[in-house]
Amino acid sequence: MHDFLKMVTIVALPLVSIACQRVTLPEATELHAADGPTQRELSAAPAPAPARAYPAPDEASQPVVIELFSSEGCSSCPSAEAVLRELEAGVAGVAGVAGVTGSQPPLILLEQHVDYWNGLGWADPFSKAALSERQKMYSARLHHDGVYTPQAIVNGRTDVVGSDREGLSTRIREARTSSSPRAKLSLLREGGDLVVNVEQAPNTPSELRLFTAESGLVTHVLRGENQGRTLAHGPIVREIVSLGATRLGAPVRLARPKHDRVRYVVTVADTSSWAILGAAIVD
Repeated sequence: MHDFLKMVTIVALPLVSIACQRVTLPEATELHAADGPTQRELSAAPAPAPARAYPAPDEASQPVVIELFSSEGCSSCPSAEAVLRELEAGVAGVAGVAGVTGSQPPLILLEQHVDYWNGLGWADPFSKAALSERQKMYSARLHHDGVYTPQAIVNGRTDVVGSDREGLSTRIREARTSSSPRAKLSLLREGGDLVVNVEQAPNTPSELRLFTAESGLVTHVLRGENQGRTLAHGPIVREIVSLGATRLGAPVRLARPKHDRVRYVVTVADTSSWAILGAAIVD
């Protein structure tokens, strides 16, 4: 086994059952520190910069979505989460790839914590079984034999070890120049509501999904492979909700009050391949 990633074999998980499953996290999800191990210390990092405005993308500036599957119980994951935070901050050191605020198409970053490490010394307070299942579904579609952490999936189409800066930069550049069919959508805030509108989409079955992600979270790990370390995270996914089949010109309104450190992401994903066809983000 290589020391830069950790493999976990999928056991008794037929491809047919994977393809039929739908992953939806519980609708009522606490956005801040949830109850966890009694010895865990959980705190928030210093407040991030003021909220940014994210313009609706045109065909030449489609966002690239990076999903990082990670765990506080995995000693290989902190370095991958550091790369994600560098991308969020627009650090040019990640092989010259501009981050969230660059002039190139923006990056949408979603850190997702799996739960299959929880029995190995440390129960990750941000982990969810539904996110482990989501990763397994991706694994089946990418024709992998198992799942691993840290795994970065780019636009739902390709993957790379999350700490591999050069490999991740290559995947991002490929996604930005891809001629694959795209969807065009907007995500706007109107008071305490979010309004989603799909203006253009390929003529294939697809699904709208809403992600709630929280930045600035820090955990002091007391056990497991990362014992004694204080781990700072990227934007952690706290909730995923299916908004149903994509419908053109039919705005969807959702009650989602504004929270510090929280941003919302909507994706249009192909229901068969899970490829992300379009995405939008708002604070």
